[in-house]
Amino acid sequence: MPRRRLLIILCLLTTVLAQAQEQVTINSQVDRAKILIGDVVRYSLRVSHAPDVTVEMPTPGSNLGMFELRDYQLLPPKKEEGKSILGADYLISTFDTGEFEIPALQVTYTLKGDTARHTLSSEPIRILVQSLNPSEAGDIRDIKPPLVPPRDWRSILLKVGGGVLLIAAAVAAWWYVRRRRQGKSILPERQAPPRPAHEIALEELKALVASDWLATGKHKAWHSELADIIRRYIQGRYGIDAPEMTSRQLLGALDKYGLEEKWLPGLKELLSICDMAKFAKYVPEAAETERLISTAFDFVQGTRLMWAAPEPTQPGEAEADTGAAEENPAGAPAVSAAIAKVGAQGVTTAGAKTENGEGN
Repeated sequence: MPRRRLLIILCLLTTVLAQAQEQVTINSQVDRAKILIGDVVRYSLRVSHAPDVTVEMPTPGSNLGMFELRDYQLLPPKKEEGKSILGADYLISTFDTGEFEIPALQVTYTLKGDTARHTLSSEPIRILVQSLNPSEAGDIRDIKPPLVPPRDWRSILLKVGGGVLLIAAAVAAWWYVRRRRQGKSILPERQAPPRPAHEIALEELKALVASDWLATGKHKAWHSELADIIRRYIQGRYGIDAPEMTSRQLLGALDKYGLEEKWLPGLKELLSICDMAKFAKYVPEAAETERLISTAFDFVQGTRLMWAAPEPTQPGEAEADTGAAEENPAGAPAVSAAIAKVGAQGVTTAGAKTENGEGN
């Protein structure tokens, strides 16, 4: 009995499927089974179904294998022999050679009174795609290389020359405007060579000594300027960035440079006293100030850069020069006068302090 029931059920299912297939049929075809590369093929799909069957046609994005969709047209439904006919045309092509297959497209449908969705597939179709020149000995040849025109050297030279002239004119205009803005002449002027560092330092020292800063009690400004003069001289003479260094750094740099040992103690004392006058409101005694100015003059004159004197042409000239140097060594009168003035200013300042009840 169970086997008999199973056979009955299978027969019923087969009958239902046969009736469903009779209610929906699908047909696919192409207008050509052999094409050349790049040709367009019309792939037609027709679906015939009973009026009470709902059919969904394949979309334009369906899988077409190696073929590309060029155009898609959904035909309006029509009736033939009591059935509805739906149609869609696909215009496809490919740019590969060989035998390719258009895959089966699936149509989905629903029977009346049945909520189940059924599918029906079309038959795959094979198409042979041939090359435009199947024979290697054919008449289609590769393209020729582009023709290279001869070089027009005259035109090239004119363009290069024009560009050089334009750049030169632009540079000249920039130079002209820059010099005018700086208030200078168009052509560079001959400038006097820079003065030696010792000449500038001696001139500044004499001007400092001739000032009335000590007499008016400007000890801080006077000693600061004295230290700055020596620092600027060291910078110009030895190339050391003395104005940006502390006193200890400056003495260390001079020692590394190879300055003679005899100048270091005096410089150390000068910088130390000047620093105290500048930062600690220290007022040096007149004797200290005289010693500092003497040290400054001696250091500048003793370390100044001198050119070697030419050899004397006559023996008497050398003796005369030596005698003159011994009588006035390194501007001794000027130094003595400066020290004397500093001493006088120091006495005046000391007297003023005594009257006011102040002292060091």
